[in-house]
Amino acid sequence: LGYPQGVAAGQGWDVFIATNYHVVKFNSSNFNLIQSWGGKGAGIGKFDQIKGVAVGPKGNVYVVDANNHRIQKFDSNGNYLTKWESKGSGAGQFLEPKGITVDTAGNVYVTDIENDCIQKFDSNCEFITKWGEIGEENGEFDNPHDIAVHSGSIYVADTSNHRIQKFQSYMFSAPLRIIKEHTLTTIKSPTPQPPAPTSTTTLSPVIEPKAPDEQLTPTTSTVLTTTTTRQIRRFQR
Repeated sequence: LGYPQGVAAGQGWDVFIATNYHVVKFNSSNFNLIQSWGGKGAGIGKFDQIKGVAVGPKGNVYVVDANNHRIQKFDSNGNYLTKWESKGSGAGQFLEPKGITVDTAGNVYVTDIENDCIQKFDSNCEFITKWGEIGEENGEFDNPHDIAVHSGSIYVADTSNHRIQKFQSYMFSAPLRIIKEHTLTTIKSPTPQPPAPTSTTTLSPVIEPKAPDEQLTPTTSTVLTTTTTRQIRRFQR
């Protein structure tokens, strides 16, 4: 696979891997190669440093083409559909896009590690909003590398600040929670939600015996996080 940078599960048994300058599609039941597409370049369907890949609810594949400062969209068979491309720091522009995810409504979220922000687009590549700037305060970022969406919440890997920030999909001015050094801090939520007192809760790892090859999977009540000591720790939400 060369230098894989991202992986996303598609519909059925499809798995898409972003590697080098190509997107590779496998059947996950037997890992037989189905197809690949791409190649180095700046033209349509070409890539210069793929950094991430995501699959939307309709099976379309979104690829972060970092050095071309754009996102390209394909159908599940690798046919080019559209792109959004503009270098800069304004709305809808990218300097170095990195992480990408798609929610159940088809909205696309992209992290930009040079602009230190998150941008949101609809399924037709139309810009919706952006939030964040360089810093270490709540709602600020320093090299946000990855992003995920689950049940209306957005989780951002704020890499150089050594933390995860959690946001509601309709409210971006301040994070609801920050996970840093295994401490979960609940931030007072802005309106329209009822105010809640600020509190800090120490997260204790959930210790469960596992066989060497048995996998841990996140649930609705737990968070899995990796550490620099090559461990996976599981925490109650």
